[in-house]
Amino acid sequence: MNPPLTHRLRRMWGALTGKGVDTPSVMGLGGYGAGRAVNWSDDASEQVKHFSHWVYVALSRIGFAVQGATLKFYMTGSDGEAVELDADHPLYTLFREVNPLDTPSLLWAQTVTFLGMTGDGYWYKVRDRLGVTRELWTAPSQFMRVMASSDGIEGYEYKPSTMAKAIKYEPDEIIHFRYPNPESTLYGRSPLQAAAEAVDGYEYMKQSQREAFKRGVFPGIAVTTEQTLEDKDAERLREKIDRIYGSMDKSGKALVLHKGMKAAPFTLTPREMDWLASAKLSRDEILAIYGVPAAIAGLSEDVNRASADAMEYIFAKWTVMPLLSMIAENITQGLCIDYDPRIYAKFDSVVPENLELQSKLDTEDIRAGIRPINEVRAARGLDPIDGGDTPYLPMNLLPIGTEPEPAPAPAPPP
Repeated sequence: MNPPLTHRLRRMWGALTGKGVDTPSVMGLGGYGAGRAVNWSDDASEQVKHFSHWVYVALSRIGFAVQGATLKFYMTGSDGEAVELDADHPLYTLFREVNPLDTPSLLWAQTVTFLGMTGDGYWYKVRDRLGVTRELWTAPSQFMRVMASSDGIEGYEYKPSTMAKAIKYEPDEIIHFRYPNPESTLYGRSPLQAAAEAVDGYEYMKQSQREAFKRGVFPGIAVTTEQTLEDKDAERLREKIDRIYGSMDKSGKALVLHKGMKAAPFTLTPREMDWLASAKLSRDEILAIYGVPAAIAGLSEDVNRASADAMEYIFAKWTVMPLLSMIAENITQGLCIDYDPRIYAKFDSVVPENLELQSKLDTEDIRAGIRPINEVRAARGLDPIDGGDTPYLPMNLLPIGTEPEPAPAPAPPP
């Protein structure tokens, strides 16, 4: 006889978490660093420290786009039709004044930043005595832990390094946003983790370049001599060269050596290592993983108005809208249900219209008699014109198999 479905699900959850059926698991399916070498990309506390250079650019652009989106709430009626809630509904009030400290824009920006850095974002719901959510607070994801067992999510723990004891929250007190993660059922995998190698490469290059400039005109030299030097003499010579020539303000000074000594560079120069090309490759990879086109990131090389419009369309359609849809679904599941299970959240589309394509379609519709001119003018916010309510067809269009009427004979001359 097959075991009950609930028992099988519990066993499956235990297998996924790597624990027994009744053994609690804080991290779930391995959590951070499961099955991989532990490095900064597997540690949320380290991930947030990489909010700089092109990672900052990418996340700030996505954050700005999310801040500009319009969130609306609808209720599905008994007839299946959705009706938008009144502007004075508590949900709209909540998102106009999220908490005493943060503005709505900051709430969105923080959420996008934590999602993009760690793969997870958390909102803490502050409720009144009636259980109505009155405030929303962003909880830094590097301090949050999901408490899970074979029965599912048991709660959340919030513990910054400065706190001796963790604060525990019930599952319905936290709204958990997360990206998909094939290695965990509890935590998301961020674009930053996917871009870890490119981020490392970019940061290593910038650090090496900075150190090369700090060392001045001689980024690395080998001093050779036919004489045999004692260790203390060699060390004294090295320290003297570093002291006199090894900094940015010493650049350009002449190197003076004793008789019989020769100096030769043993490190590659920035030109030889082609920093610029390598940095561009890492930059492009980071931006591509975050889904931010070059023009959106502020790069103007090889960009014109047409390509910029195309990039804006691609960014809105394939980066921003999917993120907004995911956020709206989490709000519906974690917040709207507290008010009424028929209420759901939805963002207005931020995808710009393809004006060139729309103009072409309008022209073809008018020529084919599909729509009258005034209908097209109304869609563009223009006033109607006389005679514009009637569709027109070209005079040379005839039903298939119909012979065209012969042209009338010209009138005889008088």
